[in-house]
Amino acid sequence: MVGVGIDFDHFLVARLNTGSWASLRRALAHPATMVFDQAAIFAEDDLWAIQRLLSHVVIAGAAVAVLVAVSPYLAAFTALVCYVHVLADLVHDTRHLRRNFRRHARYLRTVEGGATGGVEVGARVDADGGAPGGDETAPPADSEAAGESTDEPLNRLNE
Repeated sequence: MVGVGIDFDHFLVARLNTGSWASLRRALAHPATMVFDQAAIFAEDDLWAIQRLLSHVVIAGAAVAVLVAVSPYLAAFTALVCYVHVLADLVHDTRHLRRNFRRHARYLRTVEGGATGGVEVGARVDADGGAPGGDETAPPADSEAAGESTDEPLNRLNE
């Protein structure tokens, strides 16, 4: 229950981002999507990976702090389950890093009227998204249209 329950924060974060409970309404109207098609619950800009991870860490920390007073064993179990959950989320996000780069670039072009945060899409960037000198490359915006997979593992990022 703890491993799945921590994901209910996604609806609150999506509400904070959009001002709407549309994602929660979609999930409640079609409960099977929560198990079989989780991608259908949230629109692309409803929830960002970094927000999801931050809320998980905040919730897990608070839950463990409260549970220590109730039962140290339950607190330890909750900490372990939340750790594994966040680790699984990080592995998932890392496997889909190129797709997430493209998603962020599209968002920046839409929100900032064409700006890509000072980094030309397709330009070499360092690990912090800064000037050249690192080993990471921001993917070209049209790579998805060219038929490239959006699910490439991290080890193919620098090909």
